[in-house]
Amino acid sequence: MTLSRRNRFAAGVTLGYLAFASLWIVLTDQTVAALVGPADQTWFASAKGLTFVAVTALLLLFALRAVPPEEEAGVPSWGGTAGGWRRLLVALMLPLVAFALQWTFWQQIQPYAWFLFLPVVVLSSWIGGMVGGLLATTLSTLLVWYVFIPVRFSFALENPFSIIPIGIFFAMGVLFALTHQRLRQVEQGAADAKFRALVDQTLVGVYIIGDGDFRYVNQAFAQMFGYASSTAMIGRRALETRVAPDHRAVLSDHIQRCLGDSASKLRYGFPACRADGSPLAVDIHGRAFRYEGRPALIGVALDVSDRVEAERARQDSEDRLKLALAASQMGVWEWHVESGVLYWSAECFRICGVTDFNATLDDFTARFHPEDAEWVMADMRAALAGRRTFAAEFRILRPRGEVRWVTNMANPIWGDGRPLRMVGTLTDVTERRQADDEVRRQADELRHRTEELRERNQELERFNRASVGRELDMVDLKRQVNDLSRQLGRQPPFSLNFLAETVPGSPGA
Repeated sequence: MTLSRRNRFAAGVTLGYLAFASLWIVLTDQTVAALVGPADQTWFASAKGLTFVAVTALLLLFALRAVPPEEEAGVPSWGGTAGGWRRLLVALMLPLVAFALQWTFWQQIQPYAWFLFLPVVVLSSWIGGMVGGLLATTLSTLLVWYVFIPVRFSFALENPFSIIPIGIFFAMGVLFALTHQRLRQVEQGAADAKFRALVDQTLVGVYIIGDGDFRYVNQAFAQMFGYASSTAMIGRRALETRVAPDHRAVLSDHIQRCLGDSASKLRYGFPACRADGSPLAVDIHGRAFRYEGRPALIGVALDVSDRVEAERARQDSEDRLKLALAASQMGVWEWHVESGVLYWSAECFRICGVTDFNATLDDFTARFHPEDAEWVMADMRAALAGRRTFAAEFRILRPRGEVRWVTNMANPIWGDGRPLRMVGTLTDVTERRQADDEVRRQADELRHRTEELRERNQELERFNRASVGRELDMVDLKRQVNDLSRQLGRQPPFSLNFLAETVPGSPGA
């Protein structure tokens, strides 16, 4: 029970009544014994008891009328069943404590058999509620009747009129139990009204589930599931209402586990559907508590449809990126400058031929070819300091000594005037480099063969020039012999008719 203004008022009324009842019992018994003879004491005792009941009823009436207004009540503490059982146990222990004290000091207390038990039933009803007050009243009545009212250790009465104080005591105990129960109900109603007024204004869905049904939902919860009013959901089966069928059994297990352990908390996300059948993604949070005397679950529900859709889109984008990177044999890496931590994608591991990685830049640079490591790191740090794109093509060494060519491109990211990280790609270009080397080799070979052919053509040309020169000299010599033979009146010995066919205007044989 919380220490609200109402509770402080109830405690004050209870303590005041204890003082009043104690003084009434002591003073009226002494007055009756001093002023009334033994023959009339029975009737005066009955009149005294009835007067006590009337005065007590008036006191309770004024006390209930003076109870603080509901809006002054504090919000109750909703705990598990352990607190209720503890209060009930304390309420039952008080009559036993009073019995032990009265048994011990009976010689000094007698004949006031009810002296210690009147405050006990009041305290028990205040601590343990109606059930605690009724049980304490019953237990106290039986203990006093059997042990302290003659005939002792028997339910037989030496004086038949002794049943009157027994009945008065029992009636007063019941009255106080019912009064405290009413105070608690009023306070609980006030607290519930404040709770409902608060949660009805919140933007998140609030629910209470008891015995598998919705006992309370706020307007935001109802609108989340497509209902115009919260009353349309109250009383419906919680799991069958809007939860996707394949998640009902799992969610039921979570709820039962939470109800069975008050220390555990429920947190579960599941697909659902609105009243119009449209899909909905929900995250619920909750914990167990007592609602109307029964175990229940109270919590909040969040519409995470936008978040789930964004997560699905992000995952699809990542999957497409991974597929594109795998198809292009391109890995992605991210270097955090201050911590030195380096993150690799799966493709980076494949390119470098490793399965284990220390996730540091030093471990990466240790795989660079010794002839390339120094200038590559110098270029990378220069690009980081100059806030420019880094691009380099260099060699790496796989664990078995295999040399691979890679292209590394990255962009620095700065924040607060300092470099934070570099994000880049790593591409295996070994096949391209090998293809380029093959093209260069073939080009070199072609240039070499072309040069050989040119040199041979030059030699052939020189040979041709030499051969033609000799033939021309022989033709000229034959022409001179023919001319000399004509001058001597002889027949020319050489036929030069081919010159007339190939060179027009040339003299024939």
